[in-house]
Amino acid sequence: MLCHIKHDPLTPSGLCPSCLQGLERVAYSRYFISPKRYTFRMSVLYSYTNNTKELIRRFKFSKELGLKKAISALMLESVDLKNDPDLIVPVPSHPIDEIKRGYSHMLITARMLSRMSGIKYRQVIKRNFFPLMKRSQKTKNREQRLRTRPRFSLSIDPKELKGKRILLIDDVTTTGATIKECAQLLLENGAGIVEAVCLALTRL
Repeated sequence: MLCHIKHDPLTPSGLCPSCLQGLERVAYSRYFISPKRYTFRMSVLYSYTNNTKELIRRFKFSKELGLKKAISALMLESVDLKNDPDLIVPVPSHPIDEIKRGYSHMLITARMLSRMSGIKYRQVIKRNFFPLMKRSQKTKNREQRLRTRPRFSLSIDPKELKGKRILLIDDVTTTGATIKECAQLLLENGAGIVEAVCLALTRL
C-alpha cells in the first residue's frame, strides 16, 4: 500500500517517512478546572501546519477514509493509557456538517482506535442545533468562543457514565473551549476521569 499524501511506501503508522517527518510535534498538555471544580487534562500531539493540516483536510473534507488508520495510529502511539480508559468518546461534528460530508470523521476515528486498542467506543455526546449563522466558531475571537451557550448534550442515560474513565478525542483545537465543554458535560454527569486528546493545535 502507498501513502495517501505523497504515495510513497508506508510505515507501520500508515504514512510514508517523508510525511511523518512533516508532522510538527508539539509539547502541549494543559489541565482545566471548571467553575464546579471538575478537573481534566487535554493533550495535543501536533501543530496544525503542513502535513498535519493536509492529513486532516483529506480525511475530514475529501472523504479519504483510508486515512483513519494513520490518524488513529498517530493518536494511539502518543496517548498515555495509564488511566486504563473504559470508553473512547469522540467530539461530534455539527449535524449539518455531517450531513454535507455524509459521515462523522471523529466517530470513524473512535471506531478505529477501539479496534486497535481494544477499548470500547461510543458516541455519548450530541451537538445541539443552532441557527446556521450562529454555529461557526471560526470567525469568533477567544472571548466570544468561551461565552458560547451550551452546544452539547448527552445522548445516553447519565447512569451509564457513572465512574467511567473516558478518553475524549477530537481532531483540532484552538482555545480548548469545545473540549472543555464536552469534558465538563461528561464529568457533571458522573464520569470518573476524563483525559482529552486532540490531534492538532491551531492558533487564532
